[in-house]
Amino acid sequence: MSDTSVYLEKLGLTPTESSIYLSGLTQGECDMQTLLRATGIKRPTLYHALETLMQKGLVVKRGSERKRLFAMSDPNQLGRLLDRKVEELTAQKDLLGQIVVLLTEKMPKQDLKGMEVSHFEGVEGVKTVIEEALYCKARNWSILAPRKNVFSEMTREYNAYYLRTRAQRGIRARTLWEKETAHLGRLLTKDEIEQREPRYLPASFTGKFASIILLFDDKIALIHPAPAPSALLIRSVDIHRLLLAIFDGIWEIAEPYSVARTR
Repeated sequence: MSDTSVYLEKLGLTPTESSIYLSGLTQGECDMQTLLRATGIKRPTLYHALETLMQKGLVVKRGSERKRLFAMSDPNQLGRLLDRKVEELTAQKDLLGQIVVLLTEKMPKQDLKGMEVSHFEGVEGVKTVIEEALYCKARNWSILAPRKNVFSEMTREYNAYYLRTRAQRGIRARTLWEKETAHLGRLLTKDEIEQREPRYLPASFTGKFASIILLFDDKIALIHPAPAPSALLIRSVDIHRLLLAIFDGIWEIAEPYSVARTR
């Protein structure tokens, strides 16, 4: 199998579709007999694969019933396959959030005065906790973040996914940063300021902590960065209320983020 075939299959083509598409590109516009000879694929299988390739926008059918011709679409059209995958995954992600809420409602009610603590190791463990926060019920976060945190160590693709999902979920936040934070090395947009409501922590906090503290629903997430990324997820109404009260107290005296100040 050629490298090109492997790449095409990773994009979502079947081995048969990949073989037909690659052969068709070298043939140009051609009839069924030409494709049969070039690929060695049986006629019924070839017909079916051509139909699925047409549905994917990678084959164009021309001519009459007596002289049917096929042409492979420009390779630039392969981007449509990824666009469709992104659309499907986004729809599935939204559906997952709805299903989780419905299934959670069916679980036995737990004693809210109690406490549950879960520990997660590594980058994937951290992502699991972030997912929990992204699909919180209240869609409100209170965040205390150091200048350098775990998000500065994530890949660009993951951070783009995180920001996109957070926006799609309509999550609003109050954010407390270290005062020296030059967030992402750029000024925040008006929408970002509205979504995050950033303020600066008192100077006494600077350099004193490395983990993000994220409060949502009745949970507290503590997310520690590299070299040993990990996360602690605590479910406790009492502890959440206590930390939220402390957060509110700091929030009242915190200096609001100012575009003018960061210039």
